[in-house]
Amino acid sequence: MRKALLKILDNIYNDIEDNNSSISLMVGGPGIMLFKLYYLKHIKNNDLNDDIISNIQELSEASISYDNVSSFCNGQAGINWFFSFLYNEDYIDRKDYKIITSNDFLLAETGLDYLTAGVYDFLHGGVGIAHYILYAKGKKSLPFFDKFHDNLNALMDRGNTVLGYFNFELQDFDPNKINPGLSHGLASVLKLCMQCYENGICKRKSKHLSKRIINFLMENTNADKTHSYFPFIYDFINNDQKKSRLSWCNGDLGIAYIMYQYGLMFNDDHVTSISLEILHHSANRRTDSETGVNDAGLCHGSSGIAHIFSKLWRNTKDPTFHDATIYWFQKTIDYSIYKDGLAGFKTHSKANKISFNDSGLLTGVAGIGLAILSYLFHDYSWDYCLMLND
Repeated sequence: MRKALLKILDNIYNDIEDNNSSISLMVGGPGIMLFKLYYLKHIKNNDLNDDIISNIQELSEASISYDNVSSFCNGQAGINWFFSFLYNEDYIDRKDYKIITSNDFLLAETGLDYLTAGVYDFLHGGVGIAHYILYAKGKKSLPFFDKFHDNLNALMDRGNTVLGYFNFELQDFDPNKINPGLSHGLASVLKLCMQCYENGICKRKSKHLSKRIINFLMENTNADKTHSYFPFIYDFINNDQKKSRLSWCNGDLGIAYIMYQYGLMFNDDHVTSISLEILHHSANRRTDSETGVNDAGLCHGSSGIAHIFSKLWRNTKDPTFHDATIYWFQKTIDYSIYKDGLAGFKTHSKANKISFNDSGLLTGVAGIGLAILSYLFHDYSWDYCLMLND
């Protein structure tokens, strides 16, 4: 398998399309560059060629003139996280970094505005902005997080027990629905609060909110756990708790991984035990009907699943997670079948029933490559951008 994965890495690096027309982290140039830098680090002994240096400069210039959305997925928060990462890794100097991230105070204001409107979403709302600010500013951001936690608590009080659901299609906050997932829901808020607590930021408020969310998750698993422990969406009006897929973005795997981290952080053996029970159940979900997987991307594909199980295997040495890691990386290899694909891969759109070439980090080959590199070289230092950081 190692030989096949190394070949895929070479093919991704050779085939990947620079898409600097998009400056967003998850679909554009920064995500692609992140893969390239890790590929060069582990495969080419950190040999930065002139094209890479030039591309970083181009991305820097594009980021300074960027004036669009603020979100972590498609906007300024994700862009600024990328350059904060480059600065921390000594790829750019302090002067350039300060210029690029000079709009952080505006991002902070936007993050608070998002919460006021009910948009707490990690990928597209306030939690994603706060996740970046915590990474870049740490305790210097204490006044921001003091307000952010107060706004979070107030937003929880508007919901039916915890945070309600923001419907982007209707642009409306629904207190009678709750998304428990990592990309858009409760698990991301839980992770943010845990990180604040760990960094000594608003510890009392962070612990209170974390406990409030963990209690809800522990008390609201599906009655029938044959398929999944958590629904895609809680719907308290219609009593509709749809089954959820196996993925990073939604469902048991991402949620239980954050619950597992909570159990370890707060020495809560009961939460740790339940989270491992859910993760073991997830490791045994393999059929298409049980998983809903139909491509190799990080977000809801095989490489994202493999990445989480790879981290679990590294942290626990549990053979169940090792077996799941091998299974899902083999599935990733098996998805590399398209002659006109990037390294043989295409991203599948269930809604449009089409498959297409995708260079990006979240759903494309850059993310697939990063997951493979982490597995082969035990380097997970990039995955703060997925809220999976230890």
